Amino acid sequence: MSRKIDRALYGPSFFEVTLGAILSILLGAALAFLFLVFKPVEVVKELPKEEDRVESTVYYVEGKDDTSRDRQWMHKRQMLLDGTPGAMTLSEDEINASVNAGRPKKPAPKPLPRAKPGEPAPKPAAEPVPDELITHDVPNVRIHEGIFQVGMPANLNLITFSVPLILQAQGSFVKGDTMWEFAPTSVYLGSMPLHRLPGLTHFLINKIVDTTPVPDAAWAAWKRVDNVSLGGRLMHLTIVNGVAPASTEPAAETPQPAPASATSTAPTAVPTAAPATETTPAPSTPAATPTAAPSASPATTAAPTPATTTTSP
Repeated sequence: MSRKIDRALYGPSFFEVTLGAILSILLGAALAFLFLVFKPVEVVKELPKEEDRVESTVYYVEGKDDTSRDRQWMHKRQMLLDGTPGAMTLSEDEINASVNAGRPKKPAPKPLPRAKPGEPAPKPAAEPVPDELITHDVPNVRIHEGIFQVGMPANLNLITFSVPLILQAQGSFVKGDTMWEFAPTSVYLGSMPLHRLPGLTHFLINKIVDTTPVPDAAWAAWKRVDNVSLGGRLMHLTIVNGVAPASTEPAAETPQPAPASATSTAPTAVPTAAPATETTPAPSTPAATPTAAPSASPATTAAPTPATTTTSP
């Protein structure tokens, strides 16, 4: 009863006020995050001028994909796979042509059963929602003013439905431990700038790399590249010796053979010692006369022991 009176007189406690403020901030941050993620992205062919751009609007320009340059890319791809020393340039058309060539084919939809007379045609079954939180299509590359952009259509998969959105990243290349790596400076999931939240960019890039099928031969060819630079609308690659750098990871230790047991003997391990196991009888020694050892007992006048005539293996 006294607690109710104190609450009516003095209001909520300091702990209750602090907890309510923290929950309000977290709820507002979550709603703002979802609002920016679901906010549509303007897909354009070219970026509008600065004075024509709408404030707080995110634009996405898709890279070109000219299929007429497939032959040029096939020749350069073979040079990369072979590790041919020299310099080469790649355009966004050639990179996108190579990416689309490795696009996994979607399975053909199952044919629908025939409708019975007087009944409406059956509708195709809805595709199940994937278990992954984010699924994406093959990447699309755009190179503009020395900036490398990777974008792709993606889906944010919730419990019972999926929301389409655009995932894009812009940056350059830096030298890693064993190969050149893409270092994004800005990453947008829909209209949400993920690069402003520590840790999310690295997590999302690793997730995309793990879910994007890349042949082992392509990774091996990329490791042979010694220098990567961007200029204008081109990527410049340089291969010096065509040998991939050695990995910096420690090599696995070779197991040492187990030492021989202390109870084992050399004759048992090497049973082929013929001279040691020779059993040729030695020439007989004439019996000792009483005059040679007058004081010897009968036990000392016996023949030599077997240890002097035969050798145990």
